[in-house]
Formats: sequence, C-alpha cells, structure tokens
Amino acid sequence: MTLTFETPANPGTYVRFVSEETSRPPSSVAATVAIPIVADWGPVGATDGVIKLNSFSDFEAKFGNSPSDARDAVLGAFLGPGVSGVPGAGTVLVYRMGVVGQIASATRNLLNTTPATGLRIDAKYPGVRGNRIKLVVEDDPLNAANQQLRVLFDDVNVERYVFPDGICSNLKAAVNLSSNYIVGVGTAIDGVNLANLAATSLSGGNDGSAFTGTEYVQALGALEFEPFSVFVPANVTDAGILASIRTWVITMANAQRPIVAVLGGPAAETFSAAQTRTGTVRDEHIVSLGAGDFYDSFLAKNVSTAQVAPRVAGALAGLGEERSLTFLKFGGLKFVGTVAIVTDSLADAARLGITAFRRTSSVEAELMIARGVTTYIDTTNPAKTVAIFSDPRLVRVGDLFIREVRLYGDDFIVGQTTVSEETKAAVRSRGNRLIADRVDRGLLLPGVNVADRPFFRVVDPVSVGAPEDSVPFEFGWRYTKTTNYLIGNGRVR
Repeated sequence: MTLTFETPANPGTYVRFVSEETSRPPSSVAATVAIPIVADWGPVGATDGVIKLNSFSDFEAKFGNSPSDARDAVLGAFLGPGVSGVPGAGTVLVYRMGVVGQIASATRNLLNTTPATGLRIDAKYPGVRGNRIKLVVEDDPLNAANQQLRVLFDDVNVERYVFPDGICSNLKAAVNLSSNYIVGVGTAIDGVNLANLAATSLSGGNDGSAFTGTEYVQALGALEFEPFSVFVPANVTDAGILASIRTWVITMANAQRPIVAVLGGPAAETFSAAQTRTGTVRDEHIVSLGAGDFYDSFLAKNVSTAQVAPRVAGALAGLGEERSLTFLKFGGLKFVGTVAIVTDSLADAARLGITAFRRTSSVEAELMIARGVTTYIDTTNPAKTVAIFSDPRLVRVGDLFIREVRLYGDDFIVGQTTVSEETKAAVRSRGNRLIADRVDRGLLLPGVNVADRPFFRVVDPVSVGAPEDSVPFEFGWRYTKTTNYLIGNGRVR
C-alpha cells in the first residue's frame, strides 16, 4: 500500500492511522498442518473447500469460539510445544466436514403484513451456532419511513440494517453484502411492509456431526493436492477412520506427495492398547502417540493422546528439518493419574514405534517427548533401514526433497521442454542446488571421499531401461543423524 502525505495547515508534528488489511507471508509447505474438523459454524468443505488459517484468531473469526475438538485441535497446532523459542505450525489448513442430509443452516422467515413471507433469512453458515442468532424487525426510531432489522447473537446486538418501508430487496442486498451472521435467501417481496417481530431465534441449525469414514474419506480427498506436510485429525480414535488415514498416507507417498500423520489414542489408553493401535497404523509416515491421560493447561482440561496429537503435529511443522521431536519439551502438559508408560518401558515404546512422553526437570515444562519415532519398526528390510525410516526428522528431509523436485518438474520440465541436453543440464543443475542447500543446512553429510559425497546425476534413458521421452536421474546421500545420546566415560584416580 502506498501512503499519501498531506501538508498540515500549521507547523508541527502530525501522526495519523490508515486502516490496512494485515498481510502475512505464506508459510512453507514444511510448516503447514492440515486438519479435517467438525464445527458448529464456518465454511463447509463440500461447498467452500479447504480454508487456510494464518493464526488462531483467523479460526475464531471464521469458525467461532464454541468449545469443540475442532477449536482445540487448531489451537494446539498453532501452539505446538508451548515453550519459548519453538514455534508451532505457521499455517493450518482446515476442511469442515458435515453429513449430507444432516448439516443445515438455522433459518427464519420474516413475514410481511399480508401476511406472507417477505424474506427468508438463513444463518450465514450451517450448524447449531446459528440457533443462537435472533432477529428483531421494528420501525426505525430515527425515520418513520424506514424499518430496521436488528441481529442479535446471544442476546447482544451485533448488526443493524435500515431499509425503506416495504423494500425487502434493499434489506436482502445489504445483508448479503456485509453481514457476518445471516444471508437473505430466495425472492424478496417488495411493496408490503415487514411485520414487526420481537426478538426471535433462527432454528433448525445442525452440525451434521454424526460423521463416519465416508465423510472422512471425502475430506482426505479434498486435502490431497493442498500444500502441507503434516496431517492430524481432531480427536479421532475410531479404528476404521484411522485405517483410512493410513491408506491415504501411503497413497500420498506413492503419488509423490508425502506427508507425516500424527495419531493418538482414546482416554485412559493403556500401554498394551497403544501397542495394538499402533500396530494397525504402521508406516514410516505415521507418528503414533501413547499412552494414558494428560492435563493441558492451555485447554484447561484433561486430554488423551488423540487430543495432544495436534500439538505434536504443530511442533513437527515448527521444527522444520533441523530439529527432532526427541527431548522436545511441552509446556502446560502433565500426567494425570497413573503413568501409562513408565520410565523403564520408554525404550520398549520407542522400539515398538510409539512416541511417548516422560517427565523432565526443566523449569519450562513438566513433560517432554522421550524419543520421537515413526511407527516403522521393520529391521529386516534392506531397502528401508529402521535407523532412518523410524526417525520422523529424517523422513521429512526426504519427503520435502521429493516435494521440491516434483514441484519443479511438473511446473517447468514435464510438457514444457524437449528431451535435450539443455533440459538435462537444467535438471542436473536444479538437483545439485537442492542437495547443496541441504548440505549447507547440515541435513546431509558432505562426505570426505568421493564415494561418500552426495550426488545427483542425469542418466541416459536407454541405459537404465527408461522411456525415450523421459529425463531419468539418480541421486544419493548420507543423512546427518539425529543426536539421541550424549555419552561420556570418565576416569578417576
């Protein structure tokens, strides 16, 4: 926005404010978390698609502040660890689910003096929150030739619309132009005054919250091509839905759009139950939290690991590729009741693919993650070393490299070029730059010997059995491993 400066009438210092919409640069894919939600207000995924939120205040502005799993999950993702110096998610993508045939907007017909319906008013969004809206139709106290519609939310005046007597079309246009609470629907009948109406609630709002795996699969499909790298459900523990999430996560990886999903279990989950649940969602792109109950002071209530999962997802997004979940402190979180995974069992939990919490003596937090792991535990697959594919940080390094290469290839190479030396040189240059960037950031080892150095090379299609209309390439590196131990041996005399 370019500011214009006006010359004051008299000498002196002058300061003025000019309103401007706040602009925030978009977060990277790495720092973005996706969450399907059920809510009592706000844009619905089936009609409005995926909604991008840059802050928790964005969520409340669009979806309201009603207590819900949706609100807790989005707050948790933005909050992340809740300790100084470690951010949560930079952006959250939400898709609001609702059962077709159930989800509905609250509504009220405004009658005229005929009497007949002069204008139908619906809540702006479907859900039971709309039932808290009331309408008042009355004469304009300032002009007898006008009527006014007052909109109340929880019995507080929030909007007022003045319109000429009998001109409902003006009212409808004004409401649809600027209201944050209601919309005018259908034909507005002009020529007859609206009948006065005492404060009367809209009715019939329904969240459509009795969702099943069907609605969840639709949400996952809608998120498929969105720019994010971490996924978390809002307090979902249903075995069928978790199985659908696992299938989708694998599909996303196979389609070269890899993401990491963070899942948890129900309240009072035992270590044994967490092992069983984790075994059903095993994949290197899934982090499974276990077990037991916690108190979250930010939410001011007891929570399960399924409810803590959004905070861990936000932490994973905020950490980027350089830092690990291991030993990450979580502020405002503490154990409730019997500790489900005791200290002696933490090593077993990690070996079984469970990311567990442990106590810490830090002044910043009472709990921290003992060891961040994925659910991948296969020690027999030479193509997927467990030391690499069980570490969420290393998995994300590879995933984000894949995403960058795919984005570059789809936007600039496939269909845009010919299989020529110039194209091969461009691909080679891009690949080497991406790897060099990761070496510079300490994600990959630079290698001392030629055989150990990272490489990216374009190869001849015929020599590797690839199609003639392709530009095949090979690459390789050694990861810089996450520091999980600091070990010392001392000698005393």
